[in-house]
Amino acid sequence: MGEQDRGFDDAVRRLLRVPEPTASDKQHALARLSQAIEGEAPLKSRRSWRVVPFAAGALTLLIVVFLLVDSLRMTPVMAAFDEIAEAVVQVDPHQLSDTEFFYVASHEMSLGVIPAEMLPGTGFAKSELIYQRISEREVWYGDRAAVQIRTTNTDVDFFSAEDRDAYFEADLDESLDRLGISVTITVTEEQQTNWPSNASALNAAILDAAQGDRDPSAEYADTALDIIRDPRNAPDVKAATLRLLATLDGVEIVDDEVSGVTFGLDFSERGIRHRLSFQISSIGTLMEESVTVLERDPTLGLPEGAVTRRATYSDVDVVAGLP
Repeated sequence: MGEQDRGFDDAVRRLLRVPEPTASDKQHALARLSQAIEGEAPLKSRRSWRVVPFAAGALTLLIVVFLLVDSLRMTPVMAAFDEIAEAVVQVDPHQLSDTEFFYVASHEMSLGVIPAEMLPGTGFAKSELIYQRISEREVWYGDRAAVQIRTTNTDVDFFSAEDRDAYFEADLDESLDRLGISVTITVTEEQQTNWPSNASALNAAILDAAQGDRDPSAEYADTALDIIRDPRNAPDVKAATLRLLATLDGVEIVDDEVSGVTFGLDFSERGIRHRLSFQISSIGTLMEESVTVLERDPTLGLPEGAVTRRATYSDVDVVAGLP
């Protein structure tokens, strides 16, 4: 590949924000360039684009100019994701041996919903008991689609004294949440998901996986964050995922610090407004994510500002063997 070809590929890479442009990506870039030129000066006749060696440099220059114009339309959100994605692709991924595992620890909080039928003899008057379950989780990711998860529920918190009294009177701390006891499970996936790095193919795969009854944007974001969270996914896949997240309607920057950028996405669930917040480090790792109720939820009895899910993640480590 000559210098002009490499320059053309690099221009396409930056225009479409793809890690390695395919033949279809190059055709797409040329089509966008053609449309931009035609929009300024309509042509009397149409000719198919043919990239020949002597013209490659001129085409590259045209696309670079188009990039400069296009960059003026880049939003702060897109710029923030793009900067992180650029850093991600510079990371040299660690190749696990047969005895090594990626290790991630997390401090998590999830919402517990218990129907009144599980609280006999407590005099509980409401239809459901709502509480927050706090846990410590450790995950070992192997390279052969095996994942070991150790979870320890450490504490519970409540929104009312009535809920707290009924919970402990029913001995749910021992029979249900088993506070203080570590539970280890091993999940062997039939096949580890092989996410594509091509932006259009990855977008289609995420849309296919994000099939649920929740808000489509929230489902999409959750699936994308799963990809970023999994240390087994390649840097180019994570970079493409970050750039796709930037295209979601409603994503905004909440906070921008040296350690990472916090993004927010509002969505509706059962007619109640929620906010998904997630913090991405400067090298593309998921540091924290949470879901907050933005208005009172009369169905669950949650006050405005209640957090229904939160997780804070450690840095990824490589360990030899399982505990």
